[in-house]
Amino acid sequence: MDFIKKAKGAVKDANDLNDGLKKLGFKGASFGSKKESPASSVASPPATPATPSAAPFSPPSAAPSSPPVLTPATSTMSIPQIASSDAVPMCTAPGAPTKLSLVARKSLRDNFENNKAEHEAKLSRLLGVPWTITVDTLGVYSYSVYHDAAKSNLGGIINEYFDGSIRRIEDWLNKFGDNGRNELNRLASQHIVTLEPTSDKAVNYGTPAITGGKLRLLFRDEHFCINTAYVCDNIAEVVNEAGKASSGGSELSMAARNSIQKSYDAQIGELVQKVSKALQATITFLPNFEANYAAMLAYEKTLDMDDYDDQRKINKDWASGIGAATFDYFDGFHARLRDQNFHKDEMLREGFNESVDKNTVALRIVPGPLSRSYNDCVIEDGVLVIRTRPDYWWTNSRDATKQLMDLL
Repeated sequence: MDFIKKAKGAVKDANDLNDGLKKLGFKGASFGSKKESPASSVASPPATPATPSAAPFSPPSAAPSSPPVLTPATSTMSIPQIASSDAVPMCTAPGAPTKLSLVARKSLRDNFENNKAEHEAKLSRLLGVPWTITVDTLGVYSYSVYHDAAKSNLGGIINEYFDGSIRRIEDWLNKFGDNGRNELNRLASQHIVTLEPTSDKAVNYGTPAITGGKLRLLFRDEHFCINTAYVCDNIAEVVNEAGKASSGGSELSMAARNSIQKSYDAQIGELVQKVSKALQATITFLPNFEANYAAMLAYEKTLDMDDYDDQRKINKDWASGIGAATFDYFDGFHARLRDQNFHKDEMLREGFNESVDKNTVALRIVPGPLSRSYNDCVIEDGVLVIRTRPDYWWTNSRDATKQLMDLL
C-alpha cells in the first residue's frame, strides 16, 4: 500500500511540474511523458528561436579519410616559369624526362630558388633598374638527359649559369660603365634574363643573346651544364652587335661611344692646345665620327666574316677602337708639325695658316683611290683633310700627313 501511495505522489508531482512548464511558456515540453532512449537520457535545453534572416546551420563536412596526394603540378614549391610564348622547347632525345622528379624539385628549391632573389637584386643594382630572372625549369630539365649530374643537381646548375653570368656582366660594366649599362637596358627593354637551349652548331658551350627585348643565356643543347660560369664571356661583343643591328648603322654603337669617350674625348683637349701652340693659331679637329662609323659599317657588310680572306680585309675591332684610331691620326699630325719644326719656324706657320685658313683638320673615310698607299691628306676649302679607306683604317695612321709640306 505504501508503494501505491508513493507512485501516486510521484505522478502528481510530475503533473504539477508539467503545468508549471506550460505556464512559463514551454508549451511543447513535458516531463516524464515520453520514453528516452539510453543514448539520449539527458534532456536537451530548449532551442533559441532563429531570427527570420538567419540561414539554416550547415554542419562542416567530414574530414577526408586520407591526406591528398601532391603531384608536381599541385606542389606548393615555388618554381619559376616563363610565358608559354617563351617556353623552352622540350628535348626530343630518347629518354629525355617529361616531368620534374622529386630530387630535381628539391634541388631547385634549395639551390636555385633560395638564391634567385639575391641574383635579381644584384643584377638590378648593377644595371640601375629592376631586372627579373625567369626559367622554364621543366623545359631546361629535359636536357639533363645528356648529363646525369644535371638530374640530381638541377637547381645548382641553373644557379651557376646565373651567378657566373652576373659576375661577367659586372666585369663588363667596370670597363664600359654607363655606356654599357644604358645600352643593355635599352636593347633588353623587358629587363628579363632567361636560360634557354640552342641547337646552333656555331655555339660551342654557351653564349648570351639579345632578342625580343630579353637577355637570353643560351646553352648548347647537348652541352647543358658544361662551362656554366662562362656563358657571358662574350657579353661585350653580343651587346655591340645587337646595338649595330638595332640602329641599322644610323647610330654609334655602345662600343664606339665608349671608345670615343675614353680614348678621344679624354685627351683631345690637350692635343688641341699643343697643336694650337705649335701653329700659333686656334686649331679645331673634326673627327666625323658618325660618317666614318657608317662608312666602316657599310664596308663590313660587304664582307663574309666567316671567310678568312675577308676577315683580313678589315680591322675586326674597328668599332671598339674608333676613338683611339681617330686620336692617333690627329696625334700623328702633331708629330709631323714637331718633326718639321713648325713651332720654331714662322715661315712654315704662315704657309700653313694661309693654306688652311679655316684652321680645321678633319678625318674622312673615302671609298675612292688615294694619292698614296693607306692614306693621304689634301686641302679642301681651307680645311686640311686626312683621308683613308675602310680597308686601310688605322693602318700607318701616324704617317697620314707625310706629304704636308708638299701641299703648302
